[in-house]
Amino acid sequence: MKRFLIISSLFLLACGESNLPQFPPEHFSKSREITSCFTLDLEKFDILKPYTVFRYNNWYVFDDRDFDAHLKLLSIDQTKVLKGIPEGNGPFEVVGYFNIMNQDGSILIDDVNHRRMIGVDIISDSLAFINIPYLDSSFAHHYPFGCGKFLELPSYGHTSFIRLRGNGKMVYSSLPMPPDGIISEMNAVNKYSIYLNTKVAVSPDKSKYAWGVNSFPYYGFGRIIDDSLYADKYYFYSTLTIGKIWEDLVMPDYEQRINVLAATSSDKYAIFLYSDNIYKDAGKFSGNTILLYSWDGEPVLKLLVKERLLFITYDIERKRLIGLTEEPQGLLVEYDMSDIL
Repeated sequence: MKRFLIISSLFLLACGESNLPQFPPEHFSKSREITSCFTLDLEKFDILKPYTVFRYNNWYVFDDRDFDAHLKLLSIDQTKVLKGIPEGNGPFEVVGYFNIMNQDGSILIDDVNHRRMIGVDIISDSLAFINIPYLDSSFAHHYPFGCGKFLELPSYGHTSFIRLRGNGKMVYSSLPMPPDGIISEMNAVNKYSIYLNTKVAVSPDKSKYAWGVNSFPYYGFGRIIDDSLYADKYYFYSTLTIGKIWEDLVMPDYEQRINVLAATSSDKYAIFLYSDNIYKDAGKFSGNTILLYSWDGEPVLKLLVKERLLFITYDIERKRLIGLTEEPQGLLVEYDMSDIL
């Protein structure tokens, strides 16, 4: 992979905190058990392998790892199902890694291997698609991951983010790698691979952001000013334990906890789904602990649910936290957050 030009990469040196507990949930003095207010069996609607979900107008939008139709929309009233985007190399097909996201009020599919975006529209209860080629050639030399209002591009020496503007312009920013022992001693190629699954939450007003790293308990909080990322505060709860390095990728030790599975946001909080599963149980990427940090990085509340979730998102309009349970159950669950968030 080759480097690309980073525009507006100004950031502040962030301050860490010492004497932290080993595991992030232990950082929270307040906890609360919550129960679901709504549960839906997705198999009834032919949504068989849901991976992510978000609310779009009057629809639930699913990334379903079903080869016949990766994109599935279910109306909130559960009366309509729309499907599209099969596996393949056709005009509106995807192969390999892809990501479905709500980008500034539009449904977009990041089709990495075909180096394009697929725009999605709903017309008379049917789906319409348009191909949007990557506007920046360097964009295709990295591995994009959807992060709400940003596309994350882990790169050599830092983690970078691209924001798509309405005119198609891509704005680059970056956040610093942690100056922490074994991380700083790695070469650039190995270093960037740790951040391939960073989960990012962006505040609804787009003025603040927070991140949590999958496989490594590193959380950070910062501000967004003039298309630049300012990293103000971060926590290293424990040191990454490396199992092995396979080609360019750093593999965590089999006893390492998975840590962050998903990130979402409300006006008040950055919200992370935490998993205490370990890598030797690779088939169980799920968690039942939800961590609420203030946007200034203060641990506020730990939520405990009975379901094992693989993904969460927040529906700010209905004030509900939406979750997906791990396979094979395939349930959509909602939690009323009106008195919390």
